[in-house]
Amino acid sequence: MTTHWNRPVQIFLSVLVALQIIPLISIVPIWVSVVGSALVVLKFLHLLRGVPLPPQKWITLVGVLGLIGVYFTKGTLIGEDAATAGLVVIAGCKLIEANRYRDVLVTIVLCFILLMAQLLFSQSLATMVFLVVDVLLLVQLFLQLHPSETSLFSFRTAGRLLLMVVPVWVLLFTVFPRFTVGFWKREVPISQTGFSEEMNPGAVGRVVESDELAFRVQFDELKMRPEEVYWRGSILSVADGLHWTKTQRRLPLETGSVVTAGSAVQSLHYELFLEPLFQRWLFTLDYYDPQSSIAISGQAINRLNGGISEMARPLTSRVTYRASAVREPLHQFKLTDLERQTYLQLPGDLDKGVQDLAKQLRAPDGSTTESVRRMSDWFQSQKFFYSLSPGSVPNLNAFLFDKKVGFCEHYAGAAGVLLRAMGYPARVVIGFQGADRNEFGDYWIVRNRNAHAWTEVWVQERSGNGGRWQRVDLVSVVMPMRMTLGADYFRLAAQLPVRVAQLTDEQIQELSRSWLGKLQSRVALAFDALEMKWIRFLLAYDFEFQKRLISRLGIQNASRTTFFAILAGLLAVAFLLLVYFSQRKQDTTDPLAVSWKRLCDDLARQGLVRRPSEGPRDFIEREKLQFPDQALQLAHLGQSYLALRYEGAREGDTSSAVKK
Repeated sequence: MTTHWNRPVQIFLSVLVALQIIPLISIVPIWVSVVGSALVVLKFLHLLRGVPLPPQKWITLVGVLGLIGVYFTKGTLIGEDAATAGLVVIAGCKLIEANRYRDVLVTIVLCFILLMAQLLFSQSLATMVFLVVDVLLLVQLFLQLHPSETSLFSFRTAGRLLLMVVPVWVLLFTVFPRFTVGFWKREVPISQTGFSEEMNPGAVGRVVESDELAFRVQFDELKMRPEEVYWRGSILSVADGLHWTKTQRRLPLETGSVVTAGSAVQSLHYELFLEPLFQRWLFTLDYYDPQSSIAISGQAINRLNGGISEMARPLTSRVTYRASAVREPLHQFKLTDLERQTYLQLPGDLDKGVQDLAKQLRAPDGSTTESVRRMSDWFQSQKFFYSLSPGSVPNLNAFLFDKKVGFCEHYAGAAGVLLRAMGYPARVVIGFQGADRNEFGDYWIVRNRNAHAWTEVWVQERSGNGGRWQRVDLVSVVMPMRMTLGADYFRLAAQLPVRVAQLTDEQIQELSRSWLGKLQSRVALAFDALEMKWIRFLLAYDFEFQKRLISRLGIQNASRTTFFAILAGLLAVAFLLLVYFSQRKQDTTDPLAVSWKRLCDDLARQGLVRRPSEGPRDFIEREKLQFPDQALQLAHLGQSYLALRYEGAREGDTSSAVKK
């Protein structure tokens, strides 16, 4: 087979292989990215600078060693992560030796497979746009491998081919369900945030430094200020100064009810779109509704003490779930002995100065609420500062009596120890605080910069009939502007040539009025709103959504078979119409076809209609019988048409030959 395999086509192929590798750099191991990129660069140097390529045996050795390296790195060659890494190495090696039709074809197929692999890691709107462009380029290159009149940079034929398969794409996309988990189990999530089951000074601070999206939230109705929005993710109960960890004890689930002061319970219903960044963590709004439970299709959810919900296995893809919250804390019927023992545990080497401070801050009448107020007043009077970079804080004593500068985990850990030293059960909660509203989509955005830690203390009812967990957040005392601005606090504070602890409310508010900052924010929110619409469709599209579509046609209680039949029929009609109009457009652009059709139309008006199955030669013979006076002229027209159409005469003679 004669192929148009030349230098421009090789460059085109090298560019496409590079396009497949670049989006996977953050997914495959670093050394795999380096090997794949080096092979592509070597191919470019060969094409542009004449650098000689290594012998075939060295290319084969690189491929074999690469697969062995993937196996030792991942422990397998099967699965999304390992297989993708192996394909990157193979594609790079195949590109180096691609100098024959078969090699080029195999390289193009590998590019298609790598493109599909990207969809296993991301289904964002940007990925979909990239997919369409990438497929168009790959089809265009494929056309260059076969004799045709299509030039390398003319995408008309490739675009027409892709347009004709759009109905098939729509059918597959619409009929098949969305997957909430990968095809194979991935060892770890796509990326990790730094959240863990323990809290060390600076751990949450490292999360805050990232502007990565954590989740989006759509409220049915929200009547809360951003500073009132807290998202609980995990509870830490084992205290060792500023270092807190999660208990290994299986604490019982709380039993109780929500009690309000003479009014009905105000429930907040919302839908949360969680990014795959948090291992098993699922975030819910304080205060949690005891009657509400999280359900995710295809996933097992574990409910834990403190209103915490966790995945049974690590999260590997974006999920969505609905949940409810209330405006008041849960009134728990009682605190079990196991809970009380767990939430009163203190470090064995607790300094006497900390114990004395706890005794000083404890209210004389033992009131928990009054003790919390006294502790908050003490932190405010001692001029504690809030800083994302407090420097080295070796222990609790140094924080309370020396440094007096810390981030949220310092304050949460210190408050937890002090409250326990006063004799009150307390625990630390890790999650997020605040949310930014996207006015373009009427939903809320929570980013890693909203990461936060706070304390909860058990408030016993004086009657002895149970109690409740009350939130204690010393950051709201030390730096209330952090609670008001949420994640924007750090973005705005970074623009000042002073440390965070020295910022004033006026300085931050002045920065927040920057017109350039507001413009950038609005543009980013507009793009995020488009992404949110795409995500909502991807995650919310299920059989219930399909049935709602069918109901608009007047069909109720439809099955999947009914939906498939209706959709297949509509797509078939759309496909036939597409083919018809495409062919019609093609006919109108061919001068010979236009002239022949004009002749047939003229004869039809004179009573001679061409049959659908009748060929040009048979039709001309009938013409001569019907119009004997013009038989010679008609015979000449017929012979001219047949010669031009089927014997490959020059296109420039087309119109004049038929018009005569």
